[in-house]
Amino acid sequence: MTPTALSDIVLYTFPNNSAEEAPAYIPQRAKGDQQANNAEATTDQDKVIRVRSKLLQSTRQDLLDLERMYLRRFRVSDPQQDKAQIEAIKGGLLEKSYSWILDHPNFRQWRNKQNQMLWIKGGPGTGKTMLICGIINEIEPSTRLSDQDADILLSYFFCQATDVRFNNVTAILRNLIYLLVVQKPSLVWRIREMYGPIDRAPFDDSISWDDLSVIFINILRDLGGTTTYLIIDALDECTDLERLIRFIVGCIPECPHVKWLVSSRETYIIDRFLSSDGFRMGLSIELNNSASVSDAVGTYIDKKVSELKSLQDNDALQERIRHTLRQKTDGTFLWVSLVIQQLQTVGSGDVEAVISAVPTDLQGIYAQMLEQIHKQHNRKYCLLVLTTVTLAYRPLHLLELAVVSGLPPLNTKRVGEFVKMCGSFLTLRDDHVYMIHQSAKDYLYQNYSSLQLAGVAHRHVDIARRSFSAIAMLKKNIYSIDFGFRPEYLDTQPVHPDPLTAVRYSCIFWADHLCHNSNNPECKEALTDDGVVLSFLKTSFLRWLECLSLSRSLSAGVKSIRELQQVVSHQMNSLELTAFLADAEKFIISYGSIIERAPLQTYGTALVFCPKTSIIQKEQWGERLSFIKTVTGVRDHWGELRQTLEGHSGYVNAVALSPDGKTIASASNDRTIRLWDATIGTFRQKLEGHGEWVRAIAFSPDGKMLASASNDHTVRLWDVTTGSFQKLEGHSEWVRAVVFSPDGSTIASASNDRTIRLWNAATGMFQQKLEGHSGWVYAVAFSPDSITLASASFDHTVRVWDTSRGVLQQTLKGHRSPTRAVGFSPDGKTLASASDDRTIRLWDIDTGVLQQTCEGHRDWVRGVAFSPDGQTLASASNDGTVQLWNTATGTPRQTLEGHSDYVNAVAFSPDGQMLVSASDDYTGHTEAVGAIAFSPNRKALASTSVDRTVRLWDMTTGTLQQTLQVQSISAWVTALAFSPNGKVLALSSTDRTVQLLDAVTGALQQTLETNQLLTELAFSNDGQYLNTDYGILGFAETALHEKSPGKDAPDYALSVEKEWVTLGGRNLLWLPHEHRPACAAIYGQTVVLGHRPGGITLLQFNFTDLDRY
Repeated sequence: MTPTALSDIVLYTFPNNSAEEAPAYIPQRAKGDQQANNAEATTDQDKVIRVRSKLLQSTRQDLLDLERMYLRRFRVSDPQQDKAQIEAIKGGLLEKSYSWILDHPNFRQWRNKQNQMLWIKGGPGTGKTMLICGIINEIEPSTRLSDQDADILLSYFFCQATDVRFNNVTAILRNLIYLLVVQKPSLVWRIREMYGPIDRAPFDDSISWDDLSVIFINILRDLGGTTTYLIIDALDECTDLERLIRFIVGCIPECPHVKWLVSSRETYIIDRFLSSDGFRMGLSIELNNSASVSDAVGTYIDKKVSELKSLQDNDALQERIRHTLRQKTDGTFLWVSLVIQQLQTVGSGDVEAVISAVPTDLQGIYAQMLEQIHKQHNRKYCLLVLTTVTLAYRPLHLLELAVVSGLPPLNTKRVGEFVKMCGSFLTLRDDHVYMIHQSAKDYLYQNYSSLQLAGVAHRHVDIARRSFSAIAMLKKNIYSIDFGFRPEYLDTQPVHPDPLTAVRYSCIFWADHLCHNSNNPECKEALTDDGVVLSFLKTSFLRWLECLSLSRSLSAGVKSIRELQQVVSHQMNSLELTAFLADAEKFIISYGSIIERAPLQTYGTALVFCPKTSIIQKEQWGERLSFIKTVTGVRDHWGELRQTLEGHSGYVNAVALSPDGKTIASASNDRTIRLWDATIGTFRQKLEGHGEWVRAIAFSPDGKMLASASNDHTVRLWDVTTGSFQKLEGHSEWVRAVVFSPDGSTIASASNDRTIRLWNAATGMFQQKLEGHSGWVYAVAFSPDSITLASASFDHTVRVWDTSRGVLQQTLKGHRSPTRAVGFSPDGKTLASASDDRTIRLWDIDTGVLQQTCEGHRDWVRGVAFSPDGQTLASASNDGTVQLWNTATGTPRQTLEGHSDYVNAVAFSPDGQMLVSASDDYTGHTEAVGAIAFSPNRKALASTSVDRTVRLWDMTTGTLQQTLQVQSISAWVTALAFSPNGKVLALSSTDRTVQLLDAVTGALQQTLETNQLLTELAFSNDGQYLNTDYGILGFAETALHEKSPGKDAPDYALSVEKEWVTLGGRNLLWLPHEHRPACAAIYGQTVVLGHRPGGITLLQFNFTDLDRY
């Protein structure tokens, strides 16, 4: 018998691992042979089991590989590799240089007792980093990093001020979290909970501190009582030091099982927190002028002198050198290291002369090193290297250095030689150039004039110019990837050689260099309408975005554009550039999410669907993906809508902006609260706990807490950082509103039980109940003085309360229907109320006199919000709009459209530049267009809408030809079809009928009753009957018999799959939220999308040269 081929094994999973059940999974055709020859059948059975085992092993390995890739993307670097590289650069770790600290009383007390914080402080070069390395080596063997059975965890991070990737709070938390998850893999769910699976996780520069702090604190809680050591070296080199140190100090009482060890120079901020009388859990070890450090430095001198090859056979000279070094040293390891490097370049006869000339402090040594560089023949190139590395925001790859420094065209080997000529200032590791120490960079910056006469500002502009010149030379689709290719695939399939290696730094940092000194004349000249920046953006903007996306740094693009906007806002000769930057900001914010996930959609979705008047579309339309021929049905202007945040699975009832304007909170019928990044719209965190719909939310004035009101009769008080909550109970019906007092001391909640309750915001304790309304209380609002409270009710009134005494001050009457919302002006003098009577009323709060009545909404008004300056009032309505009103006159200023359902709430950002609205249109599909169908000759398209019209569109131009008023349409249209001769339209609807209409006049010819809800219609070729999803439907004779003159178009396997237009399963073009169809029609190379309200998008493709991508 021929062995069963692997292709015959059609099952990839098995119910269990039982070998006895395996024969049931052998293909049927093998059973006869099995009965004829049991021996061979047993052999086949064994083969199946072996194949199954291999498949299961492969699947497990794939999952492990995916998990590792997920964590690699999450981390900034591997802390274990960082530590090994640091030790290697510093010449290895000498045990005697750190062993003294292990016996220090404070160290032993920190490690063995209840003290949770140890601070090692000392000046530059005192060996703090190597002490940290030694301590890690001491602790690690007892942790899971070395022993999987250990019950102790260890995580650490080395800050580096010279590298922007390693000098910030997010990098610290990412790596600390990474190493904890490596030791306890089950903790990875906390990362997934926040960011989702690997294909959707935004692990780039936009990852936020808020997200990370939530993940981090939750992981520390999950560890329970597991002893955990967290170590951070060079804490003072963190750019957001106060935020980090506050966070660490805040973690200490909540997580008693965690021991922190930090090292730093002595700084005011750290000293203020860690040495304060109120901080009882901390210890410190001072390195400056420490006898132990001096002894360790002496040991280090002994070792390094003994390694000098020129002194190997001269013990007496070695001893003299040791003695001299001990006498001259300033007590730092760095001074010794720099002197030894000089001694390594000379013979034994010159050693003593070199030492005698060596200054006794670091500043003097640096000056001497710089003087030696000036004496070199190639000093010009050395100074180009030094100035560039000094001003760079992170260590540069040799190819990056060659691009931005101005060196002549050289290979990496030659560039590396110039780096080595820069003496001991620089070190080279993995083709990246590093400053030897932060103090060296500080010295070079402070003495920059001795490097280059033109000055720092000139050099920054020069680096910027070279950067965008290099970017401009890049080709489109630099990686030769497909239209739907995701950058995370590069984790497993890196491009080699990588064409972005030389320009990656330039893409991210060119604007930072250009704007370093905005008053510099060279900067101002570059940013005029005749300058190089506008020229660069006009020709290379899309390629720049593509490279940023491939580098997972698209957020750097937003930062760069805004940086440029801030500078040019003060220049009168930059009007064209100003307009381009405004367009560019809207372009990135609107389409950044898809560019980030599929870089080539920069030339697809973003360019195709941006407005017709977009400067970028006009300037760079020729850069679109070549298969895109024409597009009609896109908006003319950007409008006010910037972003649509999708994620809730129920109506969104409320929104709130944090006081700093960085976070948006949304509350939904799906029982959750979601937190979003207010700049780029990315999802941050989901708060779960309510048992019913969440009706309202409010941030505390300091932004640390969030209050929510729910149909589950409770108010919940959330810690925004940790996600934990406190439940406030007392209401007996739905809680409809919640608000903090401006001073943060009190929370007010309103309920269907007709009461308002006041709570202590710090403790959550109930304070008092305000009663008086005769109907449900819909809304509450505090005045700026935190004493006066206004409430809106179903009883048509607004009531004003004095919360200090718990008494009613006045009742405002005038609305003819229930009042839904109230809000105070910033000065507290005016109260706005919104009602089901479609009006907003403005009241004088002192007198209760009506000042203005704002009329214009077509349905209930559900929300109001004053702008921070009090001059504008925003209102949200069931008519699907947000209106802006002049508060002085009560007249409308602007109507904001974009929602397709009720708008429930509005909120201004603190600076008044952004308005956020919440709506019931949570699904993303408005279904405003019911159905669409091509005419037989493919020259026209018909669409139906809820407005009882059938619209006929010209397929060539995409313009509306005719609108048929069809009064017989009384229900939602589910399907539409032309007869073969194009004279009759058939449409099915939710009332279970099919109507036959005259395609020219719209007149009803016949109504066919059905017993089913039909969603598919198509005429037979002879026009005698209709094919439906429930079978064939016949009808009386009509003029349907003539043969269609049209010809069938070639089948290109085009389809619309969720948010993508695909070709044979290949993703071609991503559809933005506003263009995702309720229905679609496809013919040949044409796709028609029907969407909100009555809108049609016509996409015409040409796939002639598609395969060249």
